[in-house]
Amino acid sequence: MNEIREMLMGSGYTAEEVTALSDEECRAEWDELCSRYTF
Repeated sequence: MNEIREMLMGSGYTAEEVTALSDEECRAEWDELCSRYTF
């Protein structure tokens, strides 16, 4: 899960935002972000 948190921070999320998210929320945010860039 740390990898997903690091990737979210590299995608415009602040460390505070990522820290506040649960593991499930991190996964959901990452899945949403990926869905924007896949065809």
